[in-house]
Amino acid sequence: MTVKYLRWIAWALCLLTGIALSLKQLREPDIWWMLKTGEWMLEHGQVVSEDIFSYTQAGVPWINVKWGFEIILELFNRIGGPAFTMCLQAIVTILLVWITYRRYGQMRLIGHQSRPQRPTIGIISVTLLMLFCISFRMIGRPEMISHLFMVIFSSLLLSYRRSPSLAIYGLVPLQILWANGHEAFGTGMVMILVAIVSHWIEYFVNRKQSALPKHLTIASALALGAVALNPNGTALWLHPLNIFTQVGENKFTTELNNFLTPGYWEAEAWINMGVALICGIQFFSRRPQNGSDSRWYRRPFRQFGLDYLLLWGAFLLLSLTAYRNIPFFILFASPQLAITIDRCLQWFNRKASQKLQTGQVKIVFSAGLLAVVLTAYGLVATGSYYELTKARDQYGLKLNPDFHPAGAADFLEKNQITGTGFADYLTSSYLLWKLYPDFKTYIDLRDLDIFPTAFFRDYLKMMNDPAYFDQQAHQFDYVVLYRPEFPGLHRHLHQHPDWALVFADPVAAIYLKDKPAYRPVIRQYRHQRDRDIFQPSKILEPSALSSTFSAMISPFYDSRQKPATDHDLIAASFYLSVGEYEQAIKRAEQSISHNGSDWQNREMLGNIYLNLLDLQTGPEQRNAVMQSAYQAYRQAIKIHKGAADSYLGLGLIARYNGQTGSAMNWFKKCVEADGRQVKCWISMAECQNQFAAKNPGKGQEYLKLWLKYMEQAFVVNPENPLVQLNLGVGYCRIGNCRRAVELIKPVVQTPGLPVNEVNAAKACLKQCGR
Repeated sequence: MTVKYLRWIAWALCLLTGIALSLKQLREPDIWWMLKTGEWMLEHGQVVSEDIFSYTQAGVPWINVKWGFEIILELFNRIGGPAFTMCLQAIVTILLVWITYRRYGQMRLIGHQSRPQRPTIGIISVTLLMLFCISFRMIGRPEMISHLFMVIFSSLLLSYRRSPSLAIYGLVPLQILWANGHEAFGTGMVMILVAIVSHWIEYFVNRKQSALPKHLTIASALALGAVALNPNGTALWLHPLNIFTQVGENKFTTELNNFLTPGYWEAEAWINMGVALICGIQFFSRRPQNGSDSRWYRRPFRQFGLDYLLLWGAFLLLSLTAYRNIPFFILFASPQLAITIDRCLQWFNRKASQKLQTGQVKIVFSAGLLAVVLTAYGLVATGSYYELTKARDQYGLKLNPDFHPAGAADFLEKNQITGTGFADYLTSSYLLWKLYPDFKTYIDLRDLDIFPTAFFRDYLKMMNDPAYFDQQAHQFDYVVLYRPEFPGLHRHLHQHPDWALVFADPVAAIYLKDKPAYRPVIRQYRHQRDRDIFQPSKILEPSALSSTFSAMISPFYDSRQKPATDHDLIAASFYLSVGEYEQAIKRAEQSISHNGSDWQNREMLGNIYLNLLDLQTGPEQRNAVMQSAYQAYRQAIKIHKGAADSYLGLGLIARYNGQTGSAMNWFKKCVEADGRQVKCWISMAECQNQFAAKNPGKGQEYLKLWLKYMEQAFVVNPENPLVQLNLGVGYCRIGNCRRAVELIKPVVQTPGLPVNEVNAAKACLKQCGR
């Protein structure tokens, strides 16, 4: 009886943890254009079919598969505000947990085991692992629809394998809903095709001893045909191919990193591979019962069926193609992993029962599991989990003020800034939600559904090449730029006589064109050396319903608690990026006075002084600035030994003084502190050039080391075209034309690269006959 209650309590806490993981602060910028689309459709009583939100692609056809999700999202918004939309994620999480438990029971029955009367240690522990592993995608995005329908399809197919019934016709309405909810509805089509082909193969291979898959065949045909029941009709039958093409072309987001890129290998990716390895071993470890054929290669087919094995491999492959697809395999394989753990525990119980009472062992295991689940819930509900993992998420139904340009939108609205605006990829969706129809986007997060690949590339060229931006700037009246990115363009616009910086906060900056209509606003708000315009993030208060719901799930929640954002530090970073060093120093020093134990403000101060170094005209001034930078970096390291940028700064100071050996030591400490610091690897490579200049006899030896460090820089950041270009030239120097051409050709035309570097690369291609 004690074990029974312990297990049910642990299971309830596991479900509560899943809900708590879902109720996180809203930070996804995609949500805003979806809410605006849902609002438009509810107001107009029709599904949007062409672009109405941008001025660059106005009127182009728009196959908006997510329309159903967008309407539901807007309904949640009308109930409790934008933050309340995360409750939809919580509902989906509850269903995912329940269906995972159901699939676990189905797989036990298929494996000739009994359905458990209560949750087992295996299913509780695996469900908890599953929730934490997929939590990075539990962020309110429409892919939750595909996660949910994928596990429902899996459950229906498992149920049909065990006992064919008319329930399989549930695939038809489910496929209709999926095709009107998310682009990944093609996953359901693939699952259906795999199932029907597998069952017919088994039917003929087993010489028709298996049951004729009549109902599965009919249901599958109906479900595939029913995909056409959507506003776009039969066009959706081939739309999955378009989505596949888009994913292949979309190189504009890191969430599409595959397993060949370093950015893919976060903790979730390693867990994903661990689950695959354990389940892969389990396929061949279970001997069949009743004296049937025990040949190892037939065990998986007899135990799971051909359709399960093919889908298992397909979802594993899918999880390797993009970081964001990892949840699909985790969700699919979790019941199998739970059964594997239960079998291991059964073996342990048999061994332990020789020395201990089996009941005592079960109580100890159940109590330990309860303690783990309770701890997991406490970590999430208090927000400690996000602090420990350094995640960008926070618990509670709020809007994260550091991710949405609410301040910039209010500034534009308050000062009646109209005209043709340019807003970057990340800020445009919120402005659209807040200001439409007065504001329309140049580009937004609808991605390749609306904006062609060539347009995206042109946009990236504008963001990376200020000279090219100037060629397009004649059409823009104002510019809104995401503050944490595009430092080159920020500095260019701030220093350009035709533009005036009038607003900045941790999220965005606004630049107005110097024209008569804007001059009153420019006079009132323009940044000047004696006018610090940087503002804190605008706090967007949650609705009473959102706050109440958050408090119900976590007794530790306080909706009035403000985010611990160091606005002085962020302001210092911004002013450094635009070249306002005096105000940058002032803000960094204010941060130090308010947060004396923080190492980052010292590091920031060191970075500011380091950037000032080249602006000094005399040796005394340079020495004073250098000493200030040196002291700031040393203080940062004293507080935090892992301050990688501080080691980098100390290395640059040493190299500036001609102390190449000392610089090399600092750069090595930098990569020891953080191996992802591409600047440190590049600096180590540059030291080899200096070593070679002092010792020409060892030039080839230093060149090999240069290649080694630059290769590592390329591994860390394969998207950096300058690293790739220089590495290609390096291989050209040693006569490796194949590798040189392979690296240089894709990036030699990239805008914004230094002219001398490009000329060297072109000379290399000519030398290699290309």
